[in-house]
Amino acid sequence: MPDFSINEEQIKAVAKKLNDVVDSFAADKAIGLLGISIGGFGSLSLTLTYTDFMTKIGKRRTTIETWHASTDTALHDTAKQSKQNDQQWAALFRSDLNQPL
Repeated sequence: MPDFSINEEQIKAVAKKLNDVVDSFAADKAIGLLGISIGGFGSLSLTLTYTDFMTKIGKRRTTIETWHASTDTALHDTAKQSKQNDQQWAALFRSDLNQPL
């Protein structure tokens, strides 16, 4: 019979990966990945485009961080609910074993 219960270690591993991704979207790392400072473009249009990009990526980063936090919470809630359901079903099966057909 397959095991349908949620493995707590797998949940923790997924949560860690989500946190690592969130950390990779930190503002200082985003600028560092590009390796370019705002004044280093030599062109006003490129500087303005970069500034606009950084503003939009900041908003997107906030959205991604919110999504990751809610996903992490949902995974933990699911694991908790699964454990509770497993215990309830196990109790029901044990009580059924004691009942005559």
